[in-house]
Amino acid sequence: MEERVYTVLGPVDAEFVLITDFHEGDPQPVLSLLREHPPDLILLAGDTLERHARGSRPMPEERKHSFLDPVYRLLAKETAETGSGREFLRALCTIAPTLMSIGNHEWYLEEDDQIAVVLDNMDILWHGLRIGGLSSWYDEKWLEAYRRKDGYRILLCHQPEYCDRFHLSDFDLVLSGHAHGGQIRLFGRGLYAPSQGFLPKYTRGRYGNMIVSAGCANTARIPRLFNPPEIVRIKMHKT
Repeated sequence: MEERVYTVLGPVDAEFVLITDFHEGDPQPVLSLLREHPPDLILLAGDTLERHARGSRPMPEERKHSFLDPVYRLLAKETAETGSGREFLRALCTIAPTLMSIGNHEWYLEEDDQIAVVLDNMDILWHGLRIGGLSSWYDEKWLEAYRRKDGYRILLCHQPEYCDRFHLSDFDLVLSGHAHGGQIRLFGRGLYAPSQGFLPKYTRGRYGNMIVSAGCANTARIPRLFNPPEIVRIKMHKT
């Protein structure tokens, strides 16, 4: 497990940790890093849990896979609901305040899942910062209302390709995951990402106002090559 660090300018001095794509994996590598150096705030940008009750929400058209869907399904592993997601959330909340947005693997949440603060197409204020979560099951009316609010606005948006679709460049900071770093990285580029296909545009790193994490787990039958799992530390300094 690696740590990747980014510095941003903002209205407060604070350190955030961005965690994506845990997929009910092994919590210990992440928790060890966080306990050694606790942040001020933990931000989970989707796919922390595995919740697959199809039909519980309508799937937006652009979340459906393309003609590559058969290949994607062949390579994807079935991730079990092991309970490690809830264990992980409980542990995170003992380290720092934890906010959680919804990814495409979280079709529903059970009552016992409501451990962190869930931002499901909603926003809150934290020490003068506005932090909102655009779920994979997006609500464009909420997004436009959030866009018009004053102050420094951070948007948790699991799927980085939504940056183009919803013109998210006017937010101060967008935090994403979903692409798993492109699974295999060659010459600094990811090979494949769900929803983006081969040679995806957004896989890992900083793209203008958007930071994309490569995520903490492997959910494909093929290994992650030249693409270690990671957490992201974001150090905000006052402008």
